[in-house]
Amino acid sequence: MEVIKKFFVKELLEKIDILEVISEYISVKKIGKDWYAVCPFHPDTKPSLRIREDKKVFNCFGCGVGGNVITFISKIRNISFAEAVNFLAERYFPDVYVEIDKEFYSQKRKIIQVNAHILMLLRKYLKNKEGKSAREYLISRNIKEQMWDLFALGFAPPDPYLIPSVLLKEGFTQEDLVSTGSIKNAEGTLMFIFRNKIMFPINNVKGEIIAFGGRTLDENFQPKYINSAESAVFKKRESFYGIMQALDEIRLYGKCIIVEGYFDVISMHQAGFRDTISCLGTSLTPSHISFLKRLASDIIIIFDGDSAGRKATVKNIELFLKSGIIPKAGILPYGEDPDSFIRKGGDVQNIDIKDGVIFVAENLLDEPLRKKDTVGISRAVSQIQLLLSLVYTQSETQAEIYLREISEKLNVPISVLRSDTRKLSKPYIPIARKRDIPEYELEILRFAIFKKESLKYILDYEEYLSSEEVISALTCIKEADGNIELAISLLADENVKKLMLELIIEGKDYPDIGWEELLESTLRRLAIEKIRKELAEISKEAYRDPIKKQRYFTLIKKLSFLEGVRSKIRRKDENKD
Repeated sequence: MEVIKKFFVKELLEKIDILEVISEYISVKKIGKDWYAVCPFHPDTKPSLRIREDKKVFNCFGCGVGGNVITFISKIRNISFAEAVNFLAERYFPDVYVEIDKEFYSQKRKIIQVNAHILMLLRKYLKNKEGKSAREYLISRNIKEQMWDLFALGFAPPDPYLIPSVLLKEGFTQEDLVSTGSIKNAEGTLMFIFRNKIMFPINNVKGEIIAFGGRTLDENFQPKYINSAESAVFKKRESFYGIMQALDEIRLYGKCIIVEGYFDVISMHQAGFRDTISCLGTSLTPSHISFLKRLASDIIIIFDGDSAGRKATVKNIELFLKSGIIPKAGILPYGEDPDSFIRKGGDVQNIDIKDGVIFVAENLLDEPLRKKDTVGISRAVSQIQLLLSLVYTQSETQAEIYLREISEKLNVPISVLRSDTRKLSKPYIPIARKRDIPEYELEILRFAIFKKESLKYILDYEEYLSSEEVISALTCIKEADGNIELAISLLADENVKKLMLELIIEGKDYPDIGWEELLESTLRRLAIEKIRKELAEISKEAYRDPIKKQRYFTLIKKLSFLEGVRSKIRRKDENKD
């Protein structure tokens, strides 16, 4: 890590509130002095992720994942450490971010610039004679021209070389064009990946074009829809279609409708539902939910009315519940999507909107209840209780309402369902693992973690340490100038990182007055034990080996000094006076 990067990471870790960041992705609850959450990194059934707000770290007792806020963002967004630093920096310190990563920032601006030029060409092709078939297709789908302009729809001509050649003449380089993810280099020839397609620009919240989607005009061609490849500005797992058009409405009313496809979004807007967006498919991610959580609390998922759409809805409801939001589900007739439903004269106002938890319960229970399948019913109840345990961590009252409704549906006493659900919602209490590290050395590492001032004294006794894990941890803490959050970022060894996180989560309170004597006592006991051990090993050979003999008497002197001397720390403090 470069010096400026190391300094910047330290500043980032000191200023960012880890609890604030984590709570954007998952629901957290305070229990005692710490915060707990259902871990998003493994199939968790009870709160096993613990957050130490004071030390700015988290650790999961179930899967072992832990670290600082950079680690969390890297894991939850599935990006590298460097990308996580850039993400946090761009969000919290945009001005400094530009200075730190000018080259990457410049590349992103260039892609945005190229995309803007591409859109101008696509819009032009839609309006001229080449776009006649595209215009006719949009009219056949009842998409009004007002929507063409609102969503800046375009047309990609059949010739894949046309757009790249125009852009090169405008002064862009081959590297500029390929970096967009919409143009590829095929054996030295640049080709636009979209041919004979209706084009949908994908914007970020600033209105900048970050990518494109395309729908073929040939019904026999597969796949019907494709997107630009991911780039420095476009990550599908965190992007939405229609977000620029819907953002003001979502912010104003705190409500958002999520659909699957491009035409679903456009048709919903045309029908007056201007708070509609698409997650570019059916798979919502923690990144999507983190963004939406800052804008809206009323979420409605209206996916296709087939079995795949309903399964995706169930999966996404679980993700929202983990984040602390109870979404709703819109139920379309089987085989319909929002676009086809509206085109056939359906009124969106009449769509059956259900509470998300009830929707999941009915989807899981209806079939086994109809078939009187007791095994299926039992399996469904277990899945529902897992979801209700997520609600329990936030609101027992809300969970009780669901339990009552489900118990009536099953004709099972609510007390039975309540008991099992409560058990699932209790935080996971870990069993302390045995460590093959001398206790004196663990205590010294605890001092380094919880008492920054102790590091200067500990370094005088480094030669007596035997645990490689403790030595590595102390080295990183030293490199980080005692900043524990930064030290965790510097650690490459996962075992050492895990050890540090366990000690941080366990916690240790040292007195403000007198901790120096406690540390000195521990350090001297460590040194005495190490010296005695070495004396025992070389004593028999010391009289035959001159080198070992010299070492033996050196150790005797050290031992005598350590056993009889006053506190070294106290003497240092007295000398200062």
